[in-house]
Amino acid sequence: MLTGADFSPQQAETLNIITRHVPKAEMEGFLSQLLGILSKWELEDIGMYKNIVAISIKDEEAGAELELRYFLSRAKDEKTQTIITTFLKHGGQTEREAEDMQGIFFDTVKELEG
Repeated sequence: MLTGADFSPQQAETLNIITRHVPKAEMEGFLSQLLGILSKWELEDIGMYKNIVAISIKDEEAGAELELRYFLSRAKDEKTQTIITTFLKHGGQTEREAEDMQGIFFDTVKELEG
C-alpha cells in the first residue's frame, strides 16, 4: 500500500493483505455457505462483532481489549463452553489452526449443527 503497487488477489492473499481470495466462479457457493452460517447467529452476536470491528478500525488495541472483555463475559456460558470444546476438538490451538483455520471453523459448525 505504501508503494502504490497493485497486487493480484492471489498475491494479496499470500501477503496477508486479504484473508482469502474467492474466484468469481466460486463466489455464489462461498456466499451461500457463509450466509448459511451467519443466518444462524443471534442478533446480540452480530452487534458484538460489529462493535469490535468498528472500535478496531479506530484503535486496534482498544478493539482487542473490547474483544477480550466480550469473550470473558461470555466464556462461562454453556453455549460458549460447547463452542470452545468443539473448536478445540477439531484442532483449535494446534498446528492445524495455523494451517487450516477455515477448515476448523467449518468442522466445528458442522458438528454443532449436527
